[in-house]
Amino acid sequence: MKRDDDQLERLITNAVRGTPHRSAPATLERRILNALDRRSTEPWWRKEFARWPPLARMAFLVACAGLAYVALAAPLWLWESSRDALPTEVSLLQTLALTVRVIVKHLPSVLVYSALAALVALYGVLFGVGA
Repeated sequence: MKRDDDQLERLITNAVRGTPHRSAPATLERRILNALDRRSTEPWWRKEFARWPPLARMAFLVACAGLAYVALAAPLWLWESSRDALPTEVSLLQTLALTVRVIVKHLPSVLVYSALAALVALYGVLFGVGA
């Protein structure tokens, strides 16, 4: 096995040595330096999330959690505030919302905490892949 690897390495080295040397375009260095200069002067919110200041990252995560809470709680708030004002045609929706509420209320806490831990892990993976 080692012998085959050595032969393959020699074969590739010889093949690469036989290729002609190509020089980079004359404008390449200038373009790279301009891109690096432009990237270094970008504001922090235009950079990837891992390079944000820690306080800004924490504020962003808190804001995301707050928005998620509002998005999940808003339908219940609307339903509570307009329970008597709804027409009878939406009684099925009221029953469905009440059923979901009772099911959620009686879920075992281990299941809820496991689901929250899974969501936090998936959120972390999302940022990891995005970075």
